[in-house]
Amino acid sequence: MNKKLLSMMLIAALMVCNCMVAYGDTTFSSGTGREDGNGGFVWDWSNQEGQDEGSSKDVKAVFDNIEPELQVYNVSIEWGALEYKYEGSIQWDSRKGAYIAAGDSPSVNWTPTVTDGGKIEIKNSSTENINATIKYAHDDYLKDGNKVPNPTGGYLKVIDNVSSYFDELEPDSSNLNLDKTLTIVAPEAPETFVSGSTVLDLTGAPTAIRASSITVGNGIKLGTVTIVLDDPRP
Repeated sequence: MNKKLLSMMLIAALMVCNCMVAYGDTTFSSGTGREDGNGGFVWDWSNQEGQDEGSSKDVKAVFDNIEPELQVYNVSIEWGALEYKYEGSIQWDSRKGAYIAAGDSPSVNWTPTVTDGGKIEIKNSSTENINATIKYAHDDYLKDGNKVPNPTGGYLKVIDNVSSYFDELEPDSSNLNLDKTLTIVAPEAPETFVSGSTVLDLTGAPTAIRASSITVGNGIKLGTVTIVLDDPRP
């Protein structure tokens, strides 16, 4: 009786050991078992057909694809007339062969011929900040198409002793004929702009105006303003 009961228990145990165990969507097959002779039980996987070698699943990385923002530069420049009238008088100097400021105390003042005539405004509609460097250069005097050397160095200018300065500052030796750089930020909203501006003024009593009487009466080209744009980032 005891032997039959023991056999039935062992068969039941073996039947349990040969079942399939399922967890979620992954199924594991069990192995067989045997007694180890010391009252214990040993699992044996070696003889199972279709033996389970484990369960695996791929690990994936998912990213949001963000397109880089395009850099667009859109800058417009509004020029004043940049035409100035000398507030004093001039006269011909035969010794110099040029016109000079007349009088013992000649005026040093120049006035734009129209309102805001010396203003230069730069409008930035870009997606980026910009630097605008404004440069002024006096014209050299040309004779027969060639520059005329100045005995003191360099070349003779169309008009001597007339200097430029920016932003209506009181002219002195520290700010005459210097470049002016404006940093203009990008607008926060599209289709708008941020502007920066400066004013070009002249000062000085001309000590030599190398031009004909016809040219003097119709206006002399004194110099040129150039604006250079670049990115302020290092």
